Amino acid sequence: MLSTHRDRLMQFMNDRSLKVDQLITVSKELASVQSQIETVSNDQANVRRRIDTELLNLYFAVPSNAITAAQTPIADAVQSFRTNFTDAVAQVIRFVAALIPWLVVIIPGIILLRMFWRAVGRWLMRRERTS
Repeated sequence: MLSTHRDRLMQFMNDRSLKVDQLITVSKELASVQSQIETVSNDQANVRRRIDTELLNLYFAVPSNAITAAQTPIADAVQSFRTNFTDAVAQVIRFVAALIPWLVVIIPGIILLRMFWRAVGRWLMRRERTS
């Protein structure tokens, strides 16, 4: 609408029958309309710039390695064999390392318990013989 109004005012400016005071009034109105057009186009450009800079695109996709991992359980098992094997060996070593201090206590205890049990058995045998 402002552009149409500006075009009409330009037609009035080209009319030679206007008096000077009318020409000044039309010129002021034309300047006002041109200023409004520039303001509106500036605002429109700012809005367009904001829309362009605030555009957010989201792309969802499943990673290709997740798809292939779901389709190859045997290959995954073969690939993880070395890791699983070394973990198992490490656990055995930890078990043996934790067991050795207990063997220092358990083996003499078993030997003493066996000696005690034999002594009790001998004592019972002597008691039966004497009765």
